[in-house]
Amino acid sequence: AWSVDLLPESARAALYRLAVFPGRFDLAAARAVAGAGISEIDTLIHHHLLRLSERDGARNRFDMPESVREFARGRLREEGNEEALCDRHAAWHWTRARLCA
Repeated sequence: AWSVDLLPESARAALYRLAVFPGRFDLAAARAVAGAGISEIDTLIHHHLLRLSERDGARNRFDMPESVREFARGRLREEGNEEALCDRHAAWHWTRARLCA
């Protein structure tokens, strides 16, 4: 908790919101669901709270260690924002699925 509290507010908020992803995600998903940009992603990687897990051509995919995810999800829940972010995550997947159909 102390290391997360040292993060800039924008990176800390992005961390909590990114915890709704159960696995890997790309920058487009991070922006659409969590409002996280490359600056926040870079900060979280620098602090070892996110990992670059895969490079797929020009697209990078990131993931969050499970212990960090559990902590961040708990903070998101405490803030009362978990349900809204989960809905946003589901809507994003639904929209992408419809585009591919």
